[in-house]
Amino acid sequence: MTDTLLLRFSIVVGVALLLVVVWLVMKRPRPLQTLEGTGLEPGVHLFTATRCRGCEELRRELDSIIGRDAYREHAEETDPSLFISAAIELVPVVVTVDDSRTARVWGAVPSRRVLERGRHR
Repeated sequence: MTDTLLLRFSIVVGVALLLVVVWLVMKRPRPLQTLEGTGLEPGVHLFTATRCRGCEELRRELDSIIGRDAYREHAEETDPSLFISAAIELVPVVVTVDDSRTARVWGAVPSRRVLERGRHR
C-alpha cells in the first residue's frame, strides 16, 4: 500500500516538474526570425517609429536592463532604407546582431543574457 502511494506521488511530482519546465521554455522570448546580410553592425538595435504605440515602453525596458548607451535606436522616419535592408516590417522590435553578422529579430525584449552578449562596445 505504501509503495503504491509513493509511486503515485512520484508520478504526480514528475508530471508537475515536467509541466513547469515546459512552461518556462514556452515563456522564454524567442526571435521572430533570423536574418543574414542586413548590414547592421554587431550589437543591439531598437527599431522604432514616431507613431509607434509600444516604442517608449520597449525603450524604457532596454534602458533599465542594459543602459541607453548599450544599444542603437533607428527611427523609420530618419532611415527608411535601413528598415528595408533589414526587412523590418513592424515596430517596435529589437534586433541583436552577433559577431558573425547573423541578426535575430525580437518582438519583445530578449533575455538579459542575450542583450548583454550583444551590447555595443
